Amino acid sequence: MKDNDIKRMAANRRTHYLAIVGALAVVLGLCLWIVQLPIPNSRNMTSLVEIRRKVSFSVFIPTVVPAELVPDPPVLDEKPPGFVRVNYRTKDGSTGLIVFNGPIGSGLDADTRKKGETVKLRGDIIGHFLNIEPRFGGSILWWEESGSYVALSGPDLNMTDLIKIADSMSLTADIK
Repeated sequence: MKDNDIKRMAANRRTHYLAIVGALAVVLGLCLWIVQLPIPNSRNMTSLVEIRRKVSFSVFIPTVVPAELVPDPPVLDEKPPGFVRVNYRTKDGSTGLIVFNGPIGSGLDADTRKKGETVKLRGDIIGHFLNIEPRFGGSILWWEESGSYVALSGPDLNMTDLIKIADSMSLTADIK
């Protein structure tokens, strides 16, 4: 093999590796965009009462969640437009359910391609179910209510589970 051939093969390998890394970065970016979760830090953790006073939108909390899930403290991302997230963890510490609240127009509702399957929730509320693989965060159920974008997601939760949780959502409930 000539030096030029070796250099060309090395360049092709680098290009191939860069393409793989680029593709993985795009997939990761899309997954994070779909779920749209703020990264928690000690500055943005506060009580639910304080959070409800600070934000301009309603914050919904479920009153029914799978018994094995334990809630983390709520997380407020104050960067505009502002989001509130509550993670519910499994016994091993992994995420079992994410409850996400934000102003209307700030989540998946801002992208007409993310409407998913239409489902009926409590009252006349129309929800949108997206069946997403667990390795990408799991299925998402989202809707708009009382000036809020609300989304539920969990890697091991199906449509029935998410609808049951959504039907229990309350404007006044505390995290339990």
